[in-house]
Amino acid sequence: ELPRIQVEESRMDFVFLLEDDTYLHLEFQTEIRIADLDRFLEYDVALYKVKRKSIRTAIVYNQGGDEAVTQLDRGSVQYKAQAICMGRFDGERIYRELQRKVKWQERLDDLDQLNLIFLPLMRGNATPSERAIKAVELAKQVQDESQQTFLIGALIAISDKFIDKEYVNQLMEVMRMTRVGDLLYREGEEKGIEKGIEKGKLEVAKKLLAEGMDIPFIKKITGLSEQEIETLRNE
Repeated sequence: ELPRIQVEESRMDFVFLLEDDTYLHLEFQTEIRIADLDRFLEYDVALYKVKRKSIRTAIVYNQGGDEAVTQLDRGSVQYKAQAICMGRFDGERIYRELQRKVKWQERLDDLDQLNLIFLPLMRGNATPSERAIKAVELAKQVQDESQQTFLIGALIAISDKFIDKEYVNQLMEVMRMTRVGDLLYREGEEKGIEKGIEKGKLEVAKKLLAEGMDIPFIKKITGLSEQEIETLRNE
């Protein structure tokens, strides 16, 4: 479970407690700027003040090549992150391979799932927003429901960092055709009132909890607060 920290947690992409009792802070960017590193430094300091554990920060990005800035020198304060450039990977080739596996209903292994999640940030002919739509379209064809839920949720959570506004409605329309999207919107569409939408969010959260998803992940997908999700988990 993610720790509670004093900065706005919704702006922190993902934090994982690893087996060696250290934290991995994972961020997704189209490019890396000095201002981003300053912000990540603030997050890491706030996290360390609460947990007193070592933190490693990795930034997944798709612009700027391998020369992206990864270090800050603030006098006595030195900060270093690891940069992972997804633009080095051939997204078109990887998409075709994933498309073939999904078409023949082959189960996606861990590497396949990572490739699909990171597909919008890879090198390709389309924009990251367009590739995000294609990736979600492909994910919704995955037959394994728990795997489909994870993939679509992760894609939407990651795409939130870079998707253009004009593609948001298109992305949500694609999502509505999935099990997660159906649970999220069906009540609201049937009743036409906010209460129905909220009930749908609660149902989605319950399903994701039952499938072992963590609270920050569910928070990103449903928009529910940590307290609301904790209450559902304890019911």
